[in-house]
Amino acid sequence: MLFNKFGVTHHDKDKATPGFTLFAPINHDKANLLDIDGKIVHQWQLKRGGINHCMLLPNGNLFIGEGTDDGPTIPAGKGGWLREYDWDGNVVWEHHDVNHHHDARRLANGNSVYIAWSKMSDENAARVKGGLAGSEHSFDGGGPYEDVIREIDPDGNVVWEWYSSELDMDKYHICPLCKRHEWAHANTCAPLANGDIMVSYRVLNLLIIIDRQTGKVKWEHHDIELGHQHDCHMLDNGNVLVYCNGMHGGDHFYSRILEFD
Repeated sequence: MLFNKFGVTHHDKDKATPGFTLFAPINHDKANLLDIDGKIVHQWQLKRGGINHCMLLPNGNLFIGEGTDDGPTIPAGKGGWLREYDWDGNVVWEHHDVNHHHDARRLANGNSVYIAWSKMSDENAARVKGGLAGSEHSFDGGGPYEDVIREIDPDGNVVWEWYSSELDMDKYHICPLCKRHEWAHANTCAPLANGDIMVSYRVLNLLIIIDRQTGKVKWEHHDIELGHQHDCHMLDNGNVLVYCNGMHGGDHFYSRILEFD
């Protein structure tokens, strides 16, 4: 059976949150701003196409991660470009990092923070536990890689970095059904109001908060029930909202959204 109904399929105005929705389908050449009735009120023509996240800045500009053909050939969330478009679709700022993947955010101070891959040292690679044996070089022959949370200033200078090898690698093990080529598939870097960074590590079923000043992990939530989660963020009430994929974990083999304190 073909499903041919597009656009808004159901709208309960008493329950729907008012406002607009911004989204850019993966590998699609447009970013779209929709009103609550599903009408496209604005579009941006992209140079390459979105990879995962995009955000509307206070000045009305679009901030988005886009792909590149350069760098590692790990397919999931591969980026390479951070771009800012004005309302008319002109590129007013961009940064190229072939190792960028999944997420990027503009900070209140004008800097940008994003996730990137970095080749692991042999010493750190030997410390990785779990995962499928022999899968360390499963994609491009390179690797294994680790994730780095990288902050740059408007000129592209690196001002802060945090590597996933700084996690307790004896404590956290890759899911036995996942590959070992990447420690540990970070897919979200969500800045908090106090400057700290919340990070989601998919193959570890792990959420952490990194203290921006000390570099220490100040909070964690480690639970197989997360099911290879992504899109974690802190709510105004201090609770955490996260999207759980429902993979390889617990009794919930379906997607769901969790809020916990």
